[in-house]
Amino acid sequence: MDTGTLRHFSIPQELVNVPAITCESDFIDWENELLLFFNSNYRFFTQYADYFRLRTYEFRILRQLMPVYFDLTRPYESMLEIGCNFGYKSILLSRFTQKLFAVDIPQAYEGCDLGDFQKTIDIARMMVNEKMAMPNVEFKSCWPHELPIDAQSINLIFSEYVLEHIPELGTAIKEMHRVLKKGGVMVHTVPNTHDAIRAFLDVNTSVTASRLFKIVKSQWGAWLKRQDRNNAALRWNGTIVPACHSEHIRDFSKQLDIYTLENYLFPMLDAGFIVEKIIQTREHNHVIVVKKVK
Repeated sequence: MDTGTLRHFSIPQELVNVPAITCESDFIDWENELLLFFNSNYRFFTQYADYFRLRTYEFRILRQLMPVYFDLTRPYESMLEIGCNFGYKSILLSRFTQKLFAVDIPQAYEGCDLGDFQKTIDIARMMVNEKMAMPNVEFKSCWPHELPIDAQSINLIFSEYVLEHIPELGTAIKEMHRVLKKGGVMVHTVPNTHDAIRAFLDVNTSVTASRLFKIVKSQWGAWLKRQDRNNAALRWNGTIVPACHSEHIRDFSKQLDIYTLENYLFPMLDAGFIVEKIIQTREHNHVIVVKKVK
C-alpha cells in the first residue's frame, strides 16, 4: 500500500452517504455492503483473505450477545478504540458514538504493511476521514500507556486482539482507567489459550519438507548472526514450536501465560475495575467487559 494508490482507491458513494442508522437491521444491511466491498478488495489492505469477514462477524455476534453496550438509539458521547490499525473497525464503531477517538502505536508491527505511510493512523485518516467522510472519528498516534486523552472523558473503551501485544499491560490498564468516566465500561476481545494450543497442533500436524527446511534455515541463520528471532523453531526431539504471537516475548510457554484470563483480568482488578461479563464470540477468544466504579 502507498499514498498514491490509497488516494485513488474508490469507495462506492452508497456506502459513504448513509444517513443516521438507528436500528440494528439497517446497520446490518450497511455492514453487509461494507463487508462485500472490502472483502472483494482485501489484498489492498491485508494478506488474510478472511480478515474482513472475521472482524465484521465478531462484532455482530458481540452486539447480539450484549446489545446493552451497543445501542444505536443511545450513542455514547465518546468512545476510545485501542489499536485501530487502518480503521475498518473504526468505521463500524463510529455509528455508536458521537465522538470516537481511535489510537494506534507510532511504528510498524507484525502483520502491518505501512508502505510509504509513516504510521497506521495516516492510513486510517485517509480511509475513514477522507474516503468514508466520517468527521466524528479522531485518530491519534500513541502508546497505550500514554493516551493523549483527558481524564474521565470516555464512556466506553474498545479493543480487539490488542491487550496480548502490550508488554506492560498493568500500566496501560491504569491509563485506560484514568481516561474512563465513572460508570464507564471497557470491552476487550482477547485470544485465550486455545489459540496457542491450536497454533502448536497446526504446525506439528501439517509438517512438510518445505516447512522444515524454512524453519531449520531460519534457526541456522539466526544462530550465525547471533539473533534472538521470534520464528518457529525445531527442537531436538522433532517438535516444532510456533513463533510467539506477542512480539515482546520469545518463549512459547510464556505465550500460554499471556493468553490466560488472569493475565488480562488481574491488572484490571488491580486498577479498580469490576467484572461485568466474560463471553466468547469465537472458539479461541474471550470478550471481557469491566466497569469503572470510582
